[in-house]
Amino acid sequence: METDPKTKDYQALTELLPLFLLIAMFIVLILPFNIFYRSSCFFFLTRLFHIFSAPFHKVTLPDFFLADQLCSQAQTLRSIEFYICYYGWGDFKQRKNTCKESQVFNAFLFIVAAFPFVSRFLQCMRRVFEERNIEQGYSTYWDLVYDWGLLNRTSKNPWLRDNLLVPCKEVYFIAIILNVVLRFAWMQTVLDFKFESMHTQTVIALVASLEIIRRGIWNFFR
Repeated sequence: METDPKTKDYQALTELLPLFLLIAMFIVLILPFNIFYRSSCFFFLTRLFHIFSAPFHKVTLPDFFLADQLCSQAQTLRSIEFYICYYGWGDFKQRKNTCKESQVFNAFLFIVAAFPFVSRFLQCMRRVFEERNIEQGYSTYWDLVYDWGLLNRTSKNPWLRDNLLVPCKEVYFIAIILNVVLRFAWMQTVLDFKFESMHTQTVIALVASLEIIRRGIWNFFR
């Protein structure tokens, strides 16, 4: 049974919708006119440039805060790479995926996912040498001790900081436990565990969602 050429054209057009949305997002970011929060966009792009060029810039709060966010967006960055391949090679016209057959594409999957972690590491090294603070080199330790106040024992709030924004202390302990447990979720992107009952893309989406939840909790307390 032959497919109507008009139907093929329509399917190809619908496949372009994600590309249009991605292009629109980049246009908003680089638009020189003061329409879509130009100052905020410029600030965001400046921070991105500092991350890409780490450690050649003094590390400020916005720089390492955004770098931390990117560490949780490995799958998002991989998706952008996939879009470049999918639309650049014309796979969208046949609705098939030949990207994974390319060794270059597979190599960049690891490079793209590793870049935020390397950049964050370089930021920490910059602060180690600039601020003479060796604790910057221990990111997990830093999160537990300083960001969460886990080992900051006081007579007022044992295991927590003195000043608590949330009056219910149990919330902090639940967040601490979730933070530690959910940190193992990103390991799926490296170890690539197989689950027979779940499709590979479903596992990837689930793991990415868990990391977003973990980062959202972290952002709230940060």
